[in-house]
Amino acid sequence: IIYFIIDKIYDNIKELSKWKSFKIYLKGIGAFPSLSNPRVIWIGVKDEGNLIMMNRFIEEKLSKLGFKKEENFVPHLTIARIKQPRAKVHVIKLVEKYKDEDFGETIVNEIKIKKSTLTPKGPIYEDLRVIKLS
Repeated sequence: IIYFIIDKIYDNIKELSKWKSFKIYLKGIGAFPSLSNPRVIWIGVKDEGNLIMMNRFIEEKLSKLGFKKEENFVPHLTIARIKQPRAKVHVIKLVEKYKDEDFGETIVNEIKIKKSTLTPKGPIYEDLRVIKLS
């Protein structure tokens, strides 16, 4: 049944292949949901609005399949998940040190529909579908 859903998702967003590749800039580091309760460490992503437009397009298409729209989409690159509350002190130091760091730029040239399988040794990620941008 999962592959049926994946096929539906893919069919609804495959026209992203007509979108042009674009540049994103990686700057700053932070934590979700907050620095006082870090669960995820992320690098900020800036662009010319392409990610916001792409997010709206995908959410509009997937809402027709019953998926909920995300309330506050924040473009970011997840770099770590925090499992140990005692790591909070280290996370705060890390964020303070790199909060304004410029990590460079990269090109977004494909969209991947991924599967994550959680294991005791950490997640295993698998690409289920890939949409190449033009």
